[in-house]
Amino acid sequence: MSRKSTVVIISLIVLVATILIALAISQNSNGTKKKSTNNIKAKYVSTITAKYASFDTHVNALGRVNSFEKVDLYSEVQGTLNDNAKNFKIGNKFKKGEIIISINSDKTELDLKSVKSKFHSLLTSLMPDIKNDYSKHFDNWIKYLNNFQIDKDIQELPEFDDKLKFYLSNKNVFNSFYEIKNLELLLNKHSLIAPFDGVITESMIDKGGLVRPSQKLGQISSINNFELELSVDANDLDLVKIGSKVDVFNEMDAKITEGRVSRIAGNIDLNTQTIKVFISINSSNIKDGMYLKGKIPGAKLEKVVKIERSALVNNTSVYFIKNGKLDRAEIEVIRLDNSVAYIRGINEGTEIVNEALANVQIGANIKSSKELK
Repeated sequence: MSRKSTVVIISLIVLVATILIALAISQNSNGTKKKSTNNIKAKYVSTITAKYASFDTHVNALGRVNSFEKVDLYSEVQGTLNDNAKNFKIGNKFKKGEIIISINSDKTELDLKSVKSKFHSLLTSLMPDIKNDYSKHFDNWIKYLNNFQIDKDIQELPEFDDKLKFYLSNKNVFNSFYEIKNLELLLNKHSLIAPFDGVITESMIDKGGLVRPSQKLGQISSINNFELELSVDANDLDLVKIGSKVDVFNEMDAKITEGRVSRIAGNIDLNTQTIKVFISINSSNIKDGMYLKGKIPGAKLEKVVKIERSALVNNTSVYFIKNGKLDRAEIEVIRLDNSVAYIRGINEGTEIVNEALANVQIGANIKSSKELK
């Protein structure tokens, strides 16, 4: 046999051997892959059996509490603070009608008594002329003069006609009368009376200190009347009505009181697409500045399936289990709440995957976690 023939035969043998080895490896790989696929364990997921029912919905929102009655106090008079009033310190409470700030009024009282005394003397000097020239008015004016008391608020002047009016005006009776009224009003401003039951939330004065006109003294707020300001999604606005009852919860989801929808803003926030809804609350269990949750009753949904919002796939479909395999179905979303979705379009009795799934493929082996129980 020639050398050339020998080389050809050896090359054919090597080629055939290579092909056989490749086929053997390929068959072994396919067999392993098939065996591996058949042995993949099914994944267990949380599911819910689709069942159509009716549900009462709620509008949930978080907001800040503000005192409904909050007043900044300013002085309209000058003087030193008295010691006989309420200790005006932050946290001190007071009752409606109680004097919470008292400013010394000795000078104003003396000025008032002086002006009243002059007014009394003026009227006394006018009585003879009134008796002679305006006799029909004399009885009323002499009675007014006899009942005049310097230590009490001045009474309104007796009746007069145009003729007597010109006479009294010429004698500065009206000018003196309104000067007294002005001083009486000024005297009342030396005492600040509580307009409601409340608490001192800001204090900028101390007893014995000098107070000047227009000086801020502090701030008071109600301890019972509050407003909870909620930011409600604009899409839920049709569910919110004035007067609707609202359950109020703290941040631990414990109900602490109830309220009513009192006001709804007339504009929508362009950035957040929410609208302000104000809840009126009368309770001693809350404080100004707290953050609370409000639950407002919404519409009743008929013939819907309730699932976890996280179970939605792109808000258009859901996963479900069919014959132990994962499948997907298009649905109609009726309403979305914070963590819940209400849907239609799925057959009743379908085992819906009730949790979010990531990196899954349709047809994958899957089982309900109910089977583990």
